[in-house]
Amino acid sequence: MQAQKLSPTVTDAVGYRFSQGGTYVDMSVGELAVTTISASGNVITQGFLQPIKIEQPCATPTLVYYPNPVVRTMTLAATDCDVVVTYIEAYDLFGKEVLVAPATNNEVDLSPIGVGVYLLRAYAEDGQLLGTVKIIKITV
Repeated sequence: MQAQKLSPTVTDAVGYRFSQGGTYVDMSVGELAVTTISASGNVITQGFLQPIKIEQPCATPTLVYYPNPVVRTMTLAATDCDVVVTYIEAYDLFGKEVLVAPATNNEVDLSPIGVGVYLLRAYAEDGQLLGTVKIIKITV
């Protein structure tokens, strides 16, 4: 009796399903393959599926910011990724840095800068640049 007649290889796959003759084998990332029986050049392997959900890394978070134009305080948050904006750098249109300020509970105080158009760079705690937004600072 023969169960299968395949070359002795181990498949490394991401969410792969191999089927033949109505029988199937599921494989996933993190599957450990262990040689169970080896005789006469034939190898039977056994795999252990990892039952955890693997999140794809987030390439670029989306920055949500409002109000714009802003008078004093602006809400600035990163979405789509598991990161938090911890501080900003504000630049005028000549490229001069005019403010470095913390972002506390997604709020940034922009009252120290004057009326104008600025580029805000949002950073995570580890110093990762999350993105740049253009804002208009006004007075009432």
